[in-house]
Amino acid sequence: MKRCLVVLLSLLAAGPAGAGVGHRVLHDEARGRDVPVKITTPDDAEPGRLPAVFFSHGLGGSVEAAGYLAEGLAEAGYIVVNVQHPGSDRRVWEGLPRATRRPAMRAAASAEQSRARPADVSFALTALLGTGDVPIDPARVGVAGHSFGSLTARLLAGQRVAGGRSFTDPRFRAAVALSGPPARFDAAVAEIAIPVLHITGTRDVSRIDPNLTPADRRDAYDRSPAGHQYLVLYAGADHGVFGGAGERRPRGRDLERDAAIQGSVLEACIRFFDGFLARPPQPLTHAALEAAVRGLGAVESK
Repeated sequence: MKRCLVVLLSLLAAGPAGAGVGHRVLHDEARGRDVPVKITTPDDAEPGRLPAVFFSHGLGGSVEAAGYLAEGLAEAGYIVVNVQHPGSDRRVWEGLPRATRRPAMRAAASAEQSRARPADVSFALTALLGTGDVPIDPARVGVAGHSFGSLTARLLAGQRVAGGRSFTDPRFRAAVALSGPPARFDAAVAEIAIPVLHITGTRDVSRIDPNLTPADRRDAYDRSPAGHQYLVLYAGADHGVFGGAGERRPRGRDLERDAAIQGSVLEACIRFFDGFLARPPQPLTHAALEAAVRGLGAVESK
């Protein structure tokens, strides 16, 4: 019996200009787990295999997270697969009284869920490569994530969890970590051996952990070994903007500034992934990354 069954597939639907969108639920028989995905594909892509980016949402999110990245990366020629993680997705808080939502979210930010998430992404890649109807080039796959999803991306890139367990998947060749949690220990990130773009902001705090500071968000970059490691720190950017805040809940947000930051983040991600996944690769320089940031923040690299 096959390890993967596609149990739901929507027909490719009209999406944003230059992209098509489809939804599937992939069933992992080995873990007894359904993994929803949203697949955004370039409409005008040339025939053949395409580079792909798998995206992991933050705590309480869904496949609709960071729509600006999915749409923009697809328009730049990438297949984008948004993966939804049962147990730490929006179903954790949906339907609950407002007063109980935050405790439910904290409970979902567990060691168990942090380990399930990278397995979801690896499974989704295996499943989609196995179907044969999504033209992913297996040699040109990247991963990205926001918040809790940023940890997912880093685990796939080589970070180890407490106790030393590894979830490294060498099929992922580059990673973007948006608003990630701190690594805490040098040993946790010592084995990251692929390029990583870390992105955060000077107002990047957490509603779940009041003790987490904006400075903590750069901890994984600071502790990572040198070699194709990049950090972008956006002035005045909060936690939500990187995950797509304002796309569905615009109330109380500075939408003009959100759009400016998200446009810059998108350009930085395109330049980053083009540097390691494009064919031929477009060399990523410090100056090119600074140009993408557009004066909205500072760039570091090592």
